[in-house]
Amino acid sequence: IRPPVGSLVGQVFVGWRSDRMGERRLHAALPIYCGSLALLTAALLDRPPLWLTVTLFVVAMTGLKAYLPAFWTLPSLFLTEAAAAGSIGLINSVGNLSGFAAPYITGWLADFTGEQRAGLWVVGGTMIAAATVTLVLRAAPEPDTPQSG
Repeated sequence: IRPPVGSLVGQVFVGWRSDRMGERRLHAALPIYCGSLALLTAALLDRPPLWLTVTLFVVAMTGLKAYLPAFWTLPSLFLTEAAAAGSIGLINSVGNLSGFAAPYITGWLADFTGEQRAGLWVVGGTMIAAATVTLVLRAAPEPDTPQSG
């Protein structure tokens, strides 16, 4: 199985199940946790067999993509329409900057530590942080409005 196939199946399943259950946070966080666990396991293993390495990266790629349908619904749950639109733009901007900077950072880490696995540790750790923040964030309570009577 190729990593993009797992991503496709994961996205369809998570999007369908999230809509069916009406729950977003957990459906966004769990795939990220699964992907990070796979990356961190790959980083822990010393010279694993090829089939295991490929399997771990399929799971990691699936987790990295499967959370998207549930995740992109979150800004509208927390924010007004205008603020949600702005936050989506900010999320995209930060994501694009990260996509540009990450190869340089992981390359520097590999040079600095002498280990190619250092990048996996950092990516796995940031994935855990992102999933945890997703779970912890809550919508602000609605302010009490005076009852007209």
